[in-house]
Amino acid sequence: MSELRNYEVTFIAEPNFDDERVNSLVGKYTEFIEKNGGTVEKVERMGKKRLAYAIEKRQYGYYIYTEVKMPGEAVAPLKRWFALSEDVFRHLAVRMTDRDVRLKAVTTEHYRKEMDRRNAATRPGAREGGFREGGREFREGGRPERRDD
Repeated sequence: MSELRNYEVTFIAEPNFDDERVNSLVGKYTEFIEKNGGTVEKVERMGKKRLAYAIEKRQYGYYIYTEVKMPGEAVAPLKRWFALSEDVFRHLAVRMTDRDVRLKAVTTEHYRKEMDRRNAATRPGAREGGFREGGREFREGGRPERRDD
């Protein structure tokens, strides 16, 4: 078996699936990847979203994003599995280079630090006497006061 490569795989399932059915689909997908010598690193259920254009008279789809490591020979069987699956009506598998993987790790870490910094600045008590948001002053234990500066 060849070396494992990194892939981003996104697929769109039927929009009317409940959580149980989505979990079943992700379980079958994970099982297929592992059976073909790969591992699923990350699964992100993005939820029901409107499609950019109608596909087979569908306006919505349930998006599922995954990051996997699998050998290159497993891509063709994966595409065939998606084509035969009645639950999935669109899919995309993109190979990530080593540079993409490193850049994604750095970007994710930077984003997490930035969000932590922003959250710390907007928490009550972060500044003396409360905080401001959208022209409203919030004080601990009190109602927001409207300020027109």
